[in-house]
Amino acid sequence: MIEFIQFLTEDNVKTEGFINKTGSKKIIISVHGMTSNGFKKRNYKLYEEAEKQGIDLMAFNNRGTGLANLYSKGDDRVFGGTSYEDPRDSYLDIKAAIEESIRRGYEEIYLLGHSLGSTKVLYTYLKLKEENYVYLKNIKKLILLALVDIGAMVRALKDNLEKFIDISKEMIDSGNGLDFMPKGAFIYPVSANTFYVYAKNYKDFNFVNYEEEYDFEKINSVDIPIMVMWGEYDKYIEKQGAYNLKKTLEEKIPRIDARVIPGTDHSYHGAEDIMTEEVLDFINK
Repeated sequence: MIEFIQFLTEDNVKTEGFINKTGSKKIIISVHGMTSNGFKKRNYKLYEEAEKQGIDLMAFNNRGTGLANLYSKGDDRVFGGTSYEDPRDSYLDIKAAIEESIRRGYEEIYLLGHSLGSTKVLYTYLKLKEENYVYLKNIKKLILLALVDIGAMVRALKDNLEKFIDISKEMIDSGNGLDFMPKGAFIYPVSANTFYVYAKNYKDFNFVNYEEEYDFEKINSVDIPIMVMWGEYDKYIEKQGAYNLKKTLEEKIPRIDARVIPGTDHSYHGAEDIMTEEVLDFINK
């Protein structure tokens, strides 16, 4: 049975999504990425098959939902969405989802992220580990779908990076941090506040570099099983290629389970069934 759910984060943000209830003690928590939401076909396919195997699924809208929106924070309405978010706030959203799952009686949690959602999952897990979080033991595996190199978005600006940083800083200092940056600053329309976070602080929440020699130290510090999986034609990794990245991560992170789905893209369009099979295979093995 699917149930619509709402829960609050510790900073009083109202979060909503759905959960299927089978009486299972195992649950997948699905975290979406940029401009997306929790109500995707891949989540529905995963819900259908996971239910048959006695695993529940929670999918919810984090504060980066859509391109631009408003969400409730206590009695206030504040800007959210990809154009306005600080990805580090995802820690509060995912932590609240974990605690909602624990409250409902789940004992085994599998954190799944897609695209920037994978980055958010990694950031949250490492922060919870650092804090010796009481429910860390309940998180059994991390599933990173279409894991992106956020730094590539910043490095792509090359000689224009400092110019855009100066523009964003000037806008913020003049009280216009919610206004959009000039065209070309980011892959989506983005506020000065959010651009500045990516341009100056992305290393706080980025754990891969697909363009340069990199030691993947933070991912290697995760001490539970991790799977990372791309579509063969993921446009965000086309410079490197999915199979090359698979080989690189297997060499650099010996414990990782790296996979590629042939013939599909960043969002697994047309391959949701295969994606589901691969995810459940990883969870069950």
